[in-house]
Amino acid sequence: MTTETTNTQTKMLTNEVFIDVLEYHNANTGFISGMVKLQTNFYNPIKDKQIVIRNDKFQDLTTEFSEDKHGIQILKKYNARSDIIKNKNHFPILVTYQYTSDDEVTLKLNTANLKFANTVKMSLQLPSGDSSAVKVYNQGDLSHDAKVWKSDFISDGNGTTCVLKVKKLAEMSVVKMECCVIDGKGDSSGMNIKKVIVGDINIFKGVKYTLKYTKELLIE
Repeated sequence: MTTETTNTQTKMLTNEVFIDVLEYHNANTGFISGMVKLQTNFYNPIKDKQIVIRNDKFQDLTTEFSEDKHGIQILKKYNARSDIIKNKNHFPILVTYQYTSDDEVTLKLNTANLKFANTVKMSLQLPSGDSSAVKVYNQGDLSHDAKVWKSDFISDGNGTTCVLKVKKLAEMSVVKMECCVIDGKGDSSGMNIKKVIVGDINIFKGVKYTLKYTKELLIE
């Protein structure tokens, strides 16, 4: 177990404990990597307190509070393969593309199968090269900055369709997409924390899920 210290600029008046789950899904390879972290903000140090994290992916995690009042403890790193995320229907960004003219490609991103997400951030990275050779037109919630587009929205269960029109894209181009889901508990292949037992339950503030998906699309 490793511990890294975070700097705090303000004085914390309450004791708080957060469980932070970060998971990365590669839809092209079906590979999952993840990390479970414990974040603490203490005004007064707490001793002899134990935390037990129960989940459905591996054995219970048991740890003691760090002596550091404000710190991050990495409790578990894990890797897995999943055939589920190879199925495009389980990938948050359902993508289709078509040439709408000789030099224009239209990408459609549909997030209809995202559930229980507080925030979703999407980015699309075009091949490196002369940025002046690429012109982008967007619809929906996306806004662009150079070659990266991001969108923050609250998922209402119906999903959002975003359309990107890219001009002067090379004939053989690889477009990389990333989707970052905050508190995205709707993925059955993701980590599922069932219960957290803390020495003093009043200081436990909940679990924060961050699921990050990547996918590369070859445009021919």
